[in-house]
Amino acid sequence: TKFKAYVGGFGCVSPDTKVWTESGLIRISEITKPTRVLSWNDKNQKYQLSLTGGAFPKGRANLYRVVTKQGQFDASGEHQALLSGGSYSPVKNLYAGQKLSSLGLKSHSETPAFYYAKRLLSHYSIVNKNSMRDYANKARTYGQQFLAKKETSSGFTHLDKCNKQLFGEPFLDSDEILSVSIKNKSEPYYDMQVLDTNNYICESGLIHHNSGKTFIGCTDLLLFAGKHPKAPQAYFGCTYPSIRDIFYPTLEEAGHLLGFKVDIKTGNKECHLYRNGFYYGTIICRSMDNPGSIVGFKVARALVDEIDTLNKDKAALAWRKIIARLRFTIPNVVNGVGVTTTPEGFLFVYDKFKKEPTESYSMVQASTYENAKYLPDDYISSLLESYPEQIAQAYINGDFVNLTSGRVYTGYDRILNGSDRVWIPGEPVYIGMDFNVGQMAAVVHVKENGNPIAVDEIMGALDTPAMIESIKQRYPNTTIRIYPDASGGSRKSVDASKTDLLLLEREGWTICADKKNPFVKDRVMAVNHAFCNTSGDRVYKVNTDRCPTYADCLEQQIYNDSGEPDKKGGKDHANDAGGYFIAQDYPIDRPVANY
Repeated sequence: TKFKAYVGGFGCVSPDTKVWTESGLIRISEITKPTRVLSWNDKNQKYQLSLTGGAFPKGRANLYRVVTKQGQFDASGEHQALLSGGSYSPVKNLYAGQKLSSLGLKSHSETPAFYYAKRLLSHYSIVNKNSMRDYANKARTYGQQFLAKKETSSGFTHLDKCNKQLFGEPFLDSDEILSVSIKNKSEPYYDMQVLDTNNYICESGLIHHNSGKTFIGCTDLLLFAGKHPKAPQAYFGCTYPSIRDIFYPTLEEAGHLLGFKVDIKTGNKECHLYRNGFYYGTIICRSMDNPGSIVGFKVARALVDEIDTLNKDKAALAWRKIIARLRFTIPNVVNGVGVTTTPEGFLFVYDKFKKEPTESYSMVQASTYENAKYLPDDYISSLLESYPEQIAQAYINGDFVNLTSGRVYTGYDRILNGSDRVWIPGEPVYIGMDFNVGQMAAVVHVKENGNPIAVDEIMGALDTPAMIESIKQRYPNTTIRIYPDASGGSRKSVDASKTDLLLLEREGWTICADKKNPFVKDRVMAVNHAFCNTSGDRVYKVNTDRCPTYADCLEQQIYNDSGEPDKKGGKDHANDAGGYFIAQDYPIDRPVANY
Protein backbone atom coordinates (compact mmCIF):
# COMPACT_ATOMS: atom_id res chain seq x y z
CA THR A 1 0.00 0.00 0.00
CA LYS A 2 1.00 3.61 -0.37
CA PHE A 3 1.16 4.28 3.38
CA LYS A 4 2.15 1.48 5.76
CA ALA A 5 2.54 1.75 9.55
CA TYR A 6 4.66 -0.58 11.67
CA VAL A 7 3.42 -0.29 15.26
CA GLY A 8 5.82 -1.79 17.76
CA GLY A 9 9.02 -3.79 17.49
CA PHE A 10 9.65 -7.28 16.27
CA GLY A 11 11.07 -10.49 17.61
CA CYS A 12 13.10 -12.14 20.25
CA VAL A 13 13.51 -15.07 22.60
CA SER A 14 12.04 -16.88 25.59
CA PRO A 15 12.98 -15.38 29.00
CA ASP A 16 14.75 -18.66 29.89
CA THR A 17 17.14 -18.41 26.93
CA LYS A 18 20.71 -18.43 28.28
CA VAL A 19 23.12 -15.92 26.76
CA TRP A 20 26.93 -15.91 26.89
CA THR A 21 28.05 -12.84 28.85
CA GLU A 22 31.23 -11.60 30.49
CA SER A 23 29.99 -13.35 33.65
CA GLY A 24 29.14 -16.66 32.02
CA LEU A 25 25.75 -17.97 30.95
CA ILE A 26 22.86 -15.79 32.14
CA ARG A 27 19.15 -16.03 31.31
CA ILE A 28 18.21 -13.12 29.07
CA SER A 29 15.43 -12.09 31.49
CA GLU A 30 18.06 -11.72 34.24
CA ILE A 31 20.33 -9.37 32.29
CA THR A 32 18.94 -6.27 33.97
CA LYS A 33 21.91 -3.89 33.87
CA PRO A 34 24.66 -2.87 31.44
CA THR A 35 26.57 -6.05 30.64
CA ARG A 36 29.07 -7.17 28.03
CA VAL A 37 27.85 -10.12 25.99
CA LEU A 38 29.60 -12.36 23.51
CA SER A 39 28.74 -11.19 20.00
CA TRP A 40 29.57 -11.76 16.32
CA ASN A 41 30.68 -8.75 14.30
CA ASP A 42 29.31 -9.10 10.76
CA LYS A 43 31.55 -6.32 9.46
CA ASN A 44 34.95 -7.73 10.42
CA GLN A 45 33.84 -11.36 10.79
CA LYS A 46 35.13 -11.63 14.34
CA TYR A 47 33.80 -12.39 17.79
CA GLN A 48 33.90 -9.68 20.44
CA LEU A 49 32.45 -8.65 23.78
CA SER A 50 29.82 -5.95 23.17
CA LEU A 51 27.85 -3.86 25.62
CA THR A 52 24.12 -4.18 26.15
CA GLY A 53 22.09 -1.84 28.33
CA GLY A 54 20.11 -4.84 29.61
CA ALA A 55 17.28 -7.02 28.38
CA PHE A 56 13.63 -6.04 28.37
CA PRO A 57 10.31 -7.83 27.76
CA LYS A 58 8.53 -7.15 24.49
CA GLY A 59 5.21 -8.92 24.85
CA ARG A 60 3.61 -12.33 24.44
CA ALA A 61 3.20 -14.63 21.46
CA ASN A 62 2.95 -18.26 20.42
CA LEU A 63 6.67 -18.94 20.27
CA TYR A 64 8.45 -21.20 17.81
CA ARG A 65 10.72 -23.99 19.09
CA VAL A 66 13.82 -24.57 16.98
CA VAL A 67 15.69 -27.81 17.75
CA THR A 68 19.24 -28.21 16.42
CA LYS A 69 21.97 -30.79 16.84
CA GLN A 70 23.63 -28.59 19.48
CA GLY A 71 20.51 -27.62 21.42
CA GLN A 72 17.26 -25.67 21.07
CA PHE A 73 15.71 -22.25 21.60
CA ASP A 74 12.23 -20.68 21.72
CA ALA A 75 11.59 -17.39 19.92
CA SER A 76 8.88 -15.31 18.29
CA GLY A 77 8.26 -15.82 14.59
CA GLU A 78 9.79 -12.48 13.59
CA HIS A 79 12.99 -13.11 15.57
CA GLN A 80 16.06 -13.46 13.34
CA ALA A 81 18.85 -16.03 13.53
CA LEU A 82 22.06 -16.05 11.49
CA LEU A 83 22.14 -18.63 8.68
CA SER A 84 25.37 -20.39 7.73
CA GLY A 85 25.41 -18.37 4.51
CA GLY A 86 25.79 -15.11 6.44
CA SER A 87 22.24 -13.73 6.17
CA TYR A 88 19.56 -13.50 8.85
CA SER A 89 16.24 -15.30 8.61
CA PRO A 90 13.02 -14.93 10.63
CA VAL A 91 12.42 -17.96 12.83
CA LYS A 92 9.01 -18.56 11.20
CA ASN A 93 10.81 -19.19 7.88
CA LEU A 94 13.30 -21.74 9.23
CA TYR A 95 12.94 -25.42 8.37
CA ALA A 96 14.51 -28.79 9.18
CA GLY A 97 17.77 -29.45 7.37
CA GLN A 98 18.69 -25.76 7.20
CA LYS A 99 21.99 -24.74 8.80
CA LEU A 100 22.51 -21.90 11.25
CA SER A 101 25.79 -20.15 11.98
CA SER A 102 27.18 -21.20 15.32
CA LEU A 103 30.05 -20.46 17.65
CA GLY A 104 30.55 -24.21 17.56
CA LEU A 105 30.47 -25.27 21.20
CA LYS A 106 30.58 -29.04 21.37
CA SER A 107 29.08 -29.17 24.85
CA HIS A 108 27.37 -26.74 27.17
CA SER A 109 30.09 -27.26 29.77
CA GLU A 110 32.68 -25.53 27.57
CA THR A 111 33.21 -21.81 27.93
CA PRO A 112 33.78 -19.77 24.77
CA ALA A 113 37.25 -18.89 26.08
CA PHE A 114 38.28 -22.50 26.57
CA TYR A 115 36.71 -23.61 23.31
CA TYR A 116 38.42 -20.95 21.26
CA ALA A 117 41.74 -21.58 22.93
CA LYS A 118 41.45 -25.17 21.72
CA ARG A 119 40.45 -24.05 18.26
CA LEU A 120 43.37 -21.64 18.05
CA LEU A 121 45.74 -24.36 19.19
CA SER A 122 44.40 -26.68 16.51
CA HIS A 123 44.51 -23.97 13.85
CA TYR A 124 48.14 -23.10 14.53
CA SER A 125 49.28 -26.68 15.21
CA ILE A 126 52.04 -26.47 12.59
CA VAL A 127 53.44 -23.01 13.32
CA ASN A 128 54.34 -21.82 16.83
CA LYS A 129 52.74 -24.86 18.42
CA ASN A 130 54.46 -24.40 21.77
CA SER A 131 53.62 -20.71 22.07
CA MET A 132 49.99 -21.36 21.09
CA ARG A 133 49.70 -24.13 23.64
CA ASP A 134 50.96 -21.73 26.28
CA TYR A 135 48.51 -19.09 25.08
CA ALA A 136 45.66 -21.59 25.11
CA ASN A 137 46.35 -22.41 28.74
CA LYS A 138 46.44 -18.71 29.65
CA ALA A 139 43.24 -18.05 27.73
CA ARG A 140 41.50 -20.89 29.49
CA THR A 141 42.67 -19.66 32.90
CA TYR A 142 41.71 -16.03 32.33
CA GLY A 143 38.48 -16.99 30.64
CA GLN A 144 37.43 -19.21 33.52
CA GLN A 145 38.41 -16.59 36.09
CA PHE A 146 36.47 -13.93 34.25
CA LEU A 147 33.40 -16.08 33.80
CA ALA A 148 33.54 -17.02 37.47
CA LYS A 149 33.68 -13.29 38.41
CA LYS A 150 37.11 -13.72 40.01
CA GLU A 151 38.90 -11.27 37.75
CA THR A 152 39.71 -7.96 39.44
CA SER A 153 39.25 -4.63 37.74
CA SER A 154 43.03 -4.31 37.37
CA GLY A 155 43.02 -7.45 35.26
CA PHE A 156 40.41 -6.26 32.77
CA THR A 157 42.96 -4.68 30.43
CA HIS A 158 44.94 -7.91 30.21
CA LEU A 159 41.78 -9.91 29.77
CA ASP A 160 40.43 -7.61 27.06
CA LYS A 161 43.71 -8.04 25.21
CA CYS A 162 43.35 -11.77 25.66
CA ASN A 163 39.80 -11.69 24.32
CA LYS A 164 40.82 -9.64 21.28
CA GLN A 165 43.27 -12.36 20.37
CA LEU A 166 40.98 -15.12 21.47
CA PHE A 167 38.05 -14.01 19.33
CA GLY A 168 40.26 -12.67 16.57
CA GLU A 169 39.91 -15.78 14.44
CA PRO A 170 36.55 -16.19 12.67
CA PHE A 171 35.88 -19.82 13.56
CA LEU A 172 32.25 -19.82 12.47
CA ASP A 173 30.74 -23.28 12.48
CA SER A 174 27.25 -24.42 11.49
CA ASP A 175 24.51 -26.21 13.38
CA GLU A 176 21.83 -28.17 11.54
CA ILE A 177 18.14 -27.63 12.34
CA LEU A 178 16.36 -30.85 13.25
CA SER A 179 12.83 -29.44 13.65
CA VAL A 180 10.82 -26.22 13.82
CA SER A 181 7.40 -26.13 15.52
CA ILE A 182 5.04 -23.51 16.90
CA LYS A 183 3.87 -23.87 20.49
CA ASN A 184 0.17 -23.86 21.29
CA LYS A 185 0.16 -21.27 24.09
CA SER A 186 1.04 -17.59 24.37
CA GLU A 187 4.27 -16.92 26.25
CA PRO A 188 6.36 -13.83 27.08
CA TYR A 189 9.55 -13.07 25.17
CA TYR A 190 12.52 -10.78 25.74
CA ASP A 191 14.93 -8.71 23.68
CA MET A 192 18.06 -6.66 24.30
CA GLN A 193 19.93 -4.14 22.18
CA VAL A 194 23.62 -4.96 21.71
CA LEU A 195 25.81 -2.05 20.68
CA ASP A 196 27.99 -2.21 17.56
CA THR A 197 26.92 -5.68 16.44
CA ASN A 198 23.21 -6.00 17.27
CA ASN A 199 23.47 -9.71 18.04
CA TYR A 200 24.21 -12.07 20.89
CA ILE A 201 25.06 -15.75 21.28
CA CYS A 202 22.91 -18.23 23.17
CA GLU A 203 23.95 -21.28 25.16
CA SER A 204 24.42 -23.71 22.27
CA GLY A 205 26.43 -21.15 20.28
CA LEU A 206 23.76 -19.90 17.86
CA ILE A 207 23.84 -16.23 16.86
CA HIS A 208 20.67 -14.20 17.43
CA HIS A 209 19.95 -10.79 15.92
CA ASN A 210 17.99 -7.99 17.60
CA SER A 211 16.08 -5.57 15.39
CA GLY A 212 13.02 -3.39 15.65
CA LYS A 213 10.76 -0.95 13.89
CA THR A 214 13.41 1.52 12.73
CA PHE A 215 15.57 -1.30 11.36
CA ILE A 216 12.64 -2.54 9.28
CA GLY A 217 11.98 1.00 8.03
CA CYS A 218 15.64 1.46 7.07
CA THR A 219 15.62 -1.85 5.23
CA ASP A 220 12.58 -0.65 3.29
CA LEU A 221 14.43 2.53 2.20
CA LEU A 222 17.49 0.55 1.13
CA LEU A 223 15.51 -2.02 -0.83
CA PHE A 224 13.77 0.82 -2.63
CA ALA A 225 17.16 2.39 -3.43
CA GLY A 226 18.36 -0.93 -4.83
CA LYS A 227 15.36 -1.17 -7.15
CA HIS A 228 15.32 2.51 -8.12
CA PRO A 229 18.87 3.94 -8.04
CA LYS A 230 19.26 7.69 -7.62
CA ALA A 231 15.62 8.17 -6.58
CA PRO A 232 15.66 10.64 -3.64
CA GLN A 233 14.11 9.50 -0.35
CA ALA A 234 13.53 11.07 3.07
CA TYR A 235 13.56 10.19 6.75
CA PHE A 236 11.48 12.16 9.26
CA GLY A 237 12.34 11.86 12.97
CA CYS A 238 10.77 13.51 15.99
CA THR A 239 13.92 15.60 16.67
CA TYR A 240 17.36 16.05 15.13
CA PRO A 241 19.10 14.40 18.13
CA SER A 242 16.90 11.32 17.59
CA ILE A 243 17.88 11.29 13.92
CA ARG A 244 21.53 11.34 14.95
CA ASP A 245 21.18 8.71 17.68
CA ILE A 246 18.63 6.36 16.12
CA PHE A 247 18.46 6.68 12.36
CA TYR A 248 22.11 7.11 11.38
CA PRO A 249 23.50 4.01 13.20
CA THR A 250 20.48 1.88 12.28
CA LEU A 251 20.77 2.80 8.61
CA GLU A 252 24.47 1.92 8.70
CA GLU A 253 23.65 -1.47 10.22
CA ALA A 254 20.91 -2.25 7.71
CA GLY A 255 23.11 -0.94 4.90
CA HIS A 256 25.95 -3.29 5.82
CA LEU A 257 23.64 -6.30 5.76
CA LEU A 258 22.35 -5.30 2.30
CA GLY A 259 25.73 -4.41 0.83
CA PHE A 260 25.42 -0.62 0.99
CA LYS A 261 27.99 1.88 2.18
CA VAL A 262 26.26 4.75 3.98
CA ASP A 263 28.01 8.12 3.84
CA ILE A 264 26.42 10.36 6.49
CA LYS A 265 26.59 14.11 5.86
CA THR A 266 25.68 15.46 9.29
CA GLY A 267 25.99 19.09 8.21
CA ASN A 268 23.50 18.70 5.37
CA LYS A 269 21.48 16.09 7.31
CA GLU A 270 21.69 13.68 4.39
CA CYS A 271 22.72 10.07 3.92
CA HIS A 272 24.33 9.13 0.60
CA LEU A 273 24.06 5.49 -0.46
CA TYR A 274 26.73 3.57 -2.42
CA ARG A 275 27.07 -0.04 -3.49
CA ASN A 276 30.06 -1.52 -5.33
CA GLY A 277 31.34 2.00 -5.84
CA PHE A 278 28.17 3.26 -7.52
CA TYR A 279 25.95 6.03 -6.18
CA TYR A 280 22.44 4.77 -5.33
CA GLY A 281 20.73 7.87 -4.03
CA THR A 282 20.30 10.26 -1.11
CA ILE A 283 18.08 10.09 1.98
CA ILE A 284 17.17 13.59 3.21
CA CYS A 285 16.63 13.82 6.99
CA ARG A 286 14.25 16.32 8.59
CA SER A 287 12.69 16.83 12.03
CA MET A 288 8.91 16.75 12.47
CA ASP A 289 9.22 18.91 15.57
CA ASN A 290 9.24 21.88 13.18
CA PRO A 291 6.83 20.97 10.36
CA GLY A 292 7.49 24.32 8.70
CA SER A 293 10.99 23.11 7.75
CA ILE A 294 9.60 20.29 5.61
CA VAL A 295 9.73 22.24 2.35
CA GLY A 296 11.88 22.71 -0.72
CA PHE A 297 12.61 19.15 -1.85
CA LYS A 298 10.87 16.22 -3.50
CA VAL A 299 11.22 12.48 -2.87
CA ALA A 300 9.81 9.21 -4.07
CA ARG A 301 9.65 7.47 -0.73
CA ALA A 302 9.89 8.36 2.97
CA LEU A 303 10.17 6.85 6.42
CA VAL A 304 8.37 8.57 9.33
CA ASP A 305 9.55 7.52 12.80
CA GLU A 306 7.69 7.91 16.13
CA ILE A 307 5.14 10.41 14.85
CA ASP A 308 2.87 9.69 17.83
CA THR A 309 5.31 11.46 20.13
CA LEU A 310 3.86 14.67 18.65
CA ASN A 311 0.43 15.95 19.59
CA LYS A 312 -2.34 15.23 17.12
CA ASP A 313 -2.41 18.67 15.52
CA LYS A 314 1.34 18.87 14.97
CA ALA A 315 1.45 15.26 13.74
CA ALA A 316 -1.35 15.96 11.25
CA LEU A 317 0.44 19.08 10.00
CA ALA A 318 3.74 17.22 9.68
CA TRP A 319 1.98 14.41 7.80
CA ARG A 320 0.44 16.82 5.30
CA LYS A 321 3.85 18.42 4.75
CA ILE A 322 5.47 15.01 4.30
CA ILE A 323 3.05 13.59 1.74
CA ALA A 324 3.29 16.87 -0.17
CA ARG A 325 7.00 16.08 -0.69
CA LEU A 326 6.18 12.87 -2.64
CA ARG A 327 6.63 14.64 -5.96
CA PHE A 328 9.50 12.73 -7.53
CA THR A 329 7.97 10.57 -10.25
CA ILE A 330 9.19 7.16 -11.39
CA PRO A 331 7.29 5.42 -14.23
CA ASN A 332 4.96 2.69 -12.94
CA VAL A 333 5.98 3.27 -9.31
CA VAL A 334 3.60 4.49 -6.60
CA ASN A 335 5.32 6.81 -4.15
CA GLY A 336 4.80 5.91 -0.50
CA VAL A 337 5.59 6.48 3.17
CA GLY A 338 6.45 3.95 5.87
CA VAL A 339 5.52 4.89 9.44
CA THR A 340 7.11 3.26 12.50
CA THR A 341 5.86 4.19 15.95
CA THR A 342 5.18 3.15 19.51
CA PRO A 343 1.48 3.55 20.39
CA GLU A 344 1.21 6.49 22.78
CA GLY A 345 -2.58 6.30 23.09
CA PHE A 346 -5.36 7.03 20.64
CA LEU A 347 -3.41 9.57 18.63
CA PHE A 348 -2.54 10.27 14.99
CA VAL A 349 -1.53 6.75 13.92
CA TYR A 350 -4.60 5.20 15.50
CA ASP A 351 -6.94 7.65 13.74
CA LYS A 352 -5.19 7.46 10.38
CA PHE A 353 -4.25 3.80 10.17
CA LYS A 354 -6.66 1.88 12.38
CA LYS A 355 -9.83 3.82 13.13
CA GLU A 356 -10.76 5.02 9.64
CA PRO A 357 -8.11 3.89 7.15
CA THR A 358 -8.60 4.29 3.40
CA GLU A 359 -7.37 1.85 0.77
CA SER A 360 -4.01 3.64 0.73
CA TYR A 361 -3.35 2.91 4.43
CA SER A 362 -2.35 -0.37 6.06
CA MET A 363 -0.82 -1.31 9.40
CA VAL A 364 1.38 -4.03 10.91
CA GLN A 365 1.08 -4.24 14.70
CA ALA A 366 3.65 -5.94 16.95
CA SER A 367 5.09 -5.70 20.44
CA THR A 368 7.69 -3.02 21.06
CA TYR A 369 10.03 -1.42 23.52
CA GLU A 370 12.49 1.38 22.86
CA ASN A 371 16.13 0.75 23.55
CA ALA A 372 17.79 2.63 26.42
CA LYS A 373 20.58 3.97 24.20
CA TYR A 374 18.09 5.78 22.00
CA LEU A 375 15.80 7.26 24.65
CA PRO A 376 15.80 10.48 26.67
CA ASP A 377 17.44 10.10 30.08
CA ASP A 378 14.11 10.32 31.89
CA TYR A 379 12.38 7.66 29.79
CA ILE A 380 11.46 4.32 31.31
CA SER A 381 13.86 1.60 30.28
CA SER A 382 13.24 -1.21 32.67
CA LEU A 383 11.77 -4.64 32.97
CA LEU A 384 8.18 -5.74 32.52
CA GLU A 385 7.46 -5.60 36.23
CA SER A 386 8.33 -1.91 36.19
CA TYR A 387 5.09 -1.13 34.38
CA PRO A 388 1.46 -0.90 35.40
CA GLU A 389 -0.84 -2.85 33.12
CA GLN A 390 -1.98 -0.06 30.78
CA ILE A 391 1.50 1.30 30.15
CA ALA A 392 2.76 -2.21 29.44
CA GLN A 393 0.00 -2.82 26.91
CA ALA A 394 1.04 0.29 25.01
CA TYR A 395 4.83 0.30 25.32
CA ILE A 396 5.55 -3.43 25.40
CA ASN A 397 2.69 -5.22 23.69
CA GLY A 398 2.15 -2.54 21.05
CA ASP A 399 -1.54 -2.11 21.82
CA PHE A 400 -3.49 1.13 21.46
CA VAL A 401 -4.83 1.87 24.94
CA ASN A 402 -6.31 4.97 26.51
CA LEU A 403 -3.61 6.44 28.73
CA THR A 404 -5.29 9.77 29.47
CA SER A 405 -8.97 9.13 30.07
CA GLY A 406 -11.17 7.11 32.40
CA ARG A 407 -9.94 6.18 35.88
CA VAL A 408 -6.52 7.44 36.91
CA TYR A 409 -5.67 4.62 39.32
CA THR A 410 -6.66 1.60 37.26
CA GLY A 411 -4.33 -0.67 39.23
CA TYR A 412 -6.32 -0.28 42.46
CA ASP A 413 -8.88 -2.89 43.44
CA ARG A 414 -10.71 -2.46 46.76
CA ILE A 415 -10.73 -6.20 47.42
CA LEU A 416 -7.44 -7.35 45.93
CA ASN A 417 -5.55 -4.43 47.43
CA GLY A 418 -7.45 -4.58 50.71
CA SER A 419 -5.88 -5.09 54.15
CA ASP A 420 -6.98 -5.17 57.78
CA ARG A 421 -3.56 -4.10 58.99
CA VAL A 422 -3.49 -1.33 61.65
CA TRP A 423 -0.73 0.67 63.25
CA ILE A 424 1.10 -1.00 66.12
CA PRO A 425 2.20 1.48 68.84
CA GLY A 426 5.87 2.34 68.50
CA GLU A 427 5.95 1.27 64.84
CA PRO A 428 7.48 3.83 62.41
CA VAL A 429 4.97 5.64 60.21
CA TYR A 430 5.37 7.07 56.72
CA ILE A 431 2.96 9.92 56.02
CA GLY A 432 2.25 11.34 52.59
CA MET A 433 0.93 14.89 52.91
CA ASP A 434 -0.79 17.37 50.58
CA PHE A 435 -1.05 21.05 51.60
CA ASN A 436 -4.31 22.88 50.86
CA VAL A 437 -6.00 25.58 52.92
CA GLY A 438 -8.90 23.93 54.72
CA GLN A 439 -8.31 20.70 52.83
CA MET A 440 -5.11 19.33 54.32
CA ALA A 441 -4.75 15.63 53.51
CA ALA A 442 -2.45 12.96 54.94
CA VAL A 443 -2.28 9.21 54.27
CA VAL A 444 -0.45 7.24 56.95
CA HIS A 445 1.51 4.12 56.00
CA VAL A 446 3.47 1.35 57.65
CA LYS A 447 5.84 -1.09 55.99
CA GLU A 448 5.51 -4.83 56.34
CA ASN A 449 8.25 -6.96 54.81
CA GLY A 450 9.26 -3.86 52.91
CA ASN A 451 5.83 -3.36 51.33
CA PRO A 452 3.63 -0.28 51.95
CA ILE A 453 0.23 -0.45 53.67
CA ALA A 454 -2.05 2.56 54.12
CA VAL A 455 -3.38 2.21 57.67
CA ASP A 456 -4.90 5.63 58.41
CA GLU A 457 -5.85 8.97 56.91
CA ILE A 458 -6.26 12.53 58.19
CA MET A 459 -8.53 14.55 55.91
CA GLY A 460 -9.86 18.12 55.98
CA ALA A 461 -7.40 19.60 58.48
CA LEU A 462 -7.56 23.40 58.50
CA ASP A 463 -3.82 24.09 58.12
CA THR A 464 -0.37 22.68 58.85
CA PRO A 465 -0.41 23.38 62.64
CA ALA A 466 -3.77 21.57 62.89
CA MET A 467 -2.36 18.62 60.92
CA ILE A 468 0.67 18.49 63.22
CA GLU A 469 -1.54 18.30 66.33
CA SER A 470 -3.58 15.45 64.82
CA ILE A 471 -0.44 13.47 64.01
CA LYS A 472 1.05 14.01 67.48
CA GLN A 473 -2.15 12.81 69.16
CA ARG A 474 -2.48 9.69 67.00
CA TYR A 475 1.20 8.66 66.80
CA PRO A 476 3.07 9.45 70.02
CA ASN A 477 6.51 8.09 70.83
CA THR A 478 7.37 6.79 67.38
CA THR A 479 9.51 7.59 64.36
CA ILE A 480 7.65 9.76 61.87
CA ARG A 481 8.69 10.39 58.28
CA ILE A 482 6.76 12.99 56.27
CA TYR A 483 6.48 12.88 52.45
CA PRO A 484 5.06 16.32 51.63
CA ASP A 485 3.96 18.25 48.58
CA ALA A 486 7.23 19.94 47.60
CA SER A 487 5.76 22.76 45.50
CA GLY A 488 5.06 26.27 46.76
CA GLY A 489 2.39 28.80 45.85
CA SER A 490 -1.12 29.81 46.80
CA ARG A 491 -2.26 26.29 47.58
CA LYS A 492 -0.11 26.27 50.71
CA SER A 493 -1.73 26.28 54.13
CA VAL A 494 0.65 28.99 55.34
CA ASP A 495 2.72 31.66 53.61
CA ALA A 496 5.12 29.40 51.70
CA SER A 497 6.20 25.80 51.44
CA LYS A 498 9.40 26.50 53.39
CA THR A 499 7.26 27.59 56.33
CA ASP A 500 5.17 24.43 56.10
CA LEU A 501 8.24 22.22 56.01
CA LEU A 502 9.92 24.19 58.81
CA LEU A 503 6.91 23.61 61.07
CA LEU A 504 7.14 19.87 60.40
CA GLU A 505 10.90 19.77 60.94
CA ARG A 506 10.56 21.53 64.30
CA GLU A 507 8.68 18.50 65.55
CA GLY A 508 11.79 16.41 64.97
CA TRP A 509 10.21 14.53 62.08
CA THR A 510 12.19 13.47 59.03
CA ILE A 511 11.14 15.29 55.86
CA CYS A 512 11.48 13.23 52.69
CA ALA A 513 11.07 15.54 49.71
CA ASP A 514 13.03 16.55 46.65
CA LYS A 515 13.29 20.18 45.54
CA LYS A 516 10.29 19.67 43.32
CA ASN A 517 7.49 17.14 43.00
CA PRO A 518 7.87 14.23 40.59
CA PHE A 519 6.12 14.57 37.25
CA VAL A 520 2.42 13.79 37.65
CA LYS A 521 2.66 11.01 35.06
CA ASP A 522 5.56 9.40 36.92
CA ARG A 523 3.75 9.61 40.27
CA VAL A 524 0.58 8.06 38.85
CA MET A 525 2.58 5.35 37.14
CA ALA A 526 4.45 4.53 40.35
CA VAL A 527 1.20 4.23 42.33
CA ASN A 528 -0.47 2.07 39.68
CA HIS A 529 2.61 -0.12 39.48
CA ALA A 530 2.59 -0.56 43.28
CA PHE A 531 -1.10 -1.49 43.20
CA CYS A 532 -0.64 -3.99 40.36
CA ASN A 533 2.13 -4.56 37.85
CA THR A 534 1.89 -6.64 34.69
CA SER A 535 3.01 -9.73 36.58
CA GLY A 536 -0.04 -9.39 38.82
CA ASP A 537 1.98 -8.47 41.92
CA ARG A 538 0.13 -6.17 44.35
CA VAL A 539 2.62 -4.81 46.86
CA TYR A 540 0.58 -1.75 47.94
CA LYS A 541 -2.40 -2.42 50.22
CA VAL A 542 -5.02 -0.10 51.76
CA ASN A 543 -7.07 -0.60 54.93
CA THR A 544 -10.38 0.68 53.57
CA ASP A 545 -11.97 0.79 57.04
CA ARG A 546 -9.29 3.17 58.29
CA CYS A 547 -8.83 4.99 54.95
CA PRO A 548 -12.37 5.33 53.51
CA THR A 549 -11.78 8.67 51.76
CA TYR A 550 -8.52 7.52 50.22
CA ALA A 551 -10.14 4.33 48.90
CA ASP A 552 -13.06 6.29 47.39
CA CYS A 553 -10.72 8.79 45.73
CA LEU A 554 -8.60 6.02 44.25
CA GLU A 555 -11.70 4.51 42.68
CA GLN A 556 -13.28 7.75 41.50
CA GLN A 557 -10.61 10.18 40.28
CA ILE A 558 -10.68 10.47 36.49
CA TYR A 559 -8.73 12.26 33.78
CA ASN A 560 -9.99 15.64 32.59
CA ASP A 561 -10.35 16.75 28.97
CA SER A 562 -6.70 17.80 28.87
CA GLY A 563 -5.53 14.33 29.83
CA GLU A 564 -4.51 15.36 33.36
CA PRO A 565 -5.85 13.88 36.64
CA ASP A 566 -8.99 15.87 37.43
CA LYS A 567 -8.78 18.32 40.35
CA LYS A 568 -12.26 19.82 40.18
CA GLY A 569 -14.09 16.85 41.64
CA GLY A 570 -12.31 16.99 44.99
CA LYS A 571 -10.84 13.49 44.55
CA ASP A 572 -7.25 14.62 44.17
CA HIS A 573 -6.04 15.60 47.66
CA ALA A 574 -5.90 12.15 49.23
CA ASN A 575 -4.46 10.59 46.08
CA ASP A 576 -1.76 13.24 45.84
CA ALA A 577 -0.84 12.69 49.49
CA GLY A 578 -0.51 8.92 49.14
CA GLY A 579 1.27 9.34 45.82
CA TYR A 580 4.05 11.52 47.22
CA PHE A 581 5.07 8.70 49.56
CA ILE A 582 4.90 5.98 46.91
CA ALA A 583 6.77 8.03 44.29
CA GLN A 584 9.54 8.73 46.80
CA ASP A 585 10.05 5.27 48.33
CA TYR A 586 8.71 3.02 45.52
CA PRO A 587 9.48 4.85 42.28
CA ILE A 588 9.46 3.27 38.85
CA ASP A 589 12.93 1.83 38.38
CA ARG A 590 14.81 3.79 35.73
CA PRO A 591 18.14 2.06 35.07
CA VAL A 592 20.38 4.23 32.91
CA ALA A 593 22.99 2.73 30.62
CA ASN A 594 25.98 5.07 30.39
CA TYR A 595 27.97 4.09 27.37
